[in-house]
Amino acid sequence: MPDARAVVADDGLTIRLTTYTEAGVAVPLALSPLRAIAIANELIGAALRKIGNEARPSARSARQRRRGGNAQAARRQGRDENLRKLAEFRHRDGEPLSAVARKIIDHQRRFQPMAEETDPERLAMLEIRNSDLPIPGVRQLLRIISSASNPE
Repeated sequence: MPDARAVVADDGLTIRLTTYTEAGVAVPLALSPLRAIAIANELIGAALRKIGNEARPSARSARQRRRGGNAQAARRQGRDENLRKLAEFRHRDGEPLSAVARKIIDHQRRFQPMAEETDPERLAMLEIRNSDLPIPGVRQLLRIISSASNPE
């Protein structure tokens, strides 16, 4: 189709792809940004297959795949640090850590943030809540609290 062509127009609000047939008939199409990216990716892939290995995409533009690791490790570490802070605030001499852990879990489940938090204990509770991670059970919380005095 030597006379057929496609034109992309972007007015800042809508992405439009207009294709013209050999007879000059225009076929306009409005695209969402995500669909435009998907079409562009398909076009690049098709073009690369047509021209062969001469125009391989650079390693930078290749899609990155996750290789192991844990996507929530940093959030979990932040939550655990705040749980240790709460344990320091709440632990009294002679009180078993299991009782402290139960208190922390109970208070954390009932916690309702105020418009502006200034108390360090409530700020730690707010950070735990904002981590969007589940509140650990008593056994897991005991491991977290006790790891403060015994870093791994």
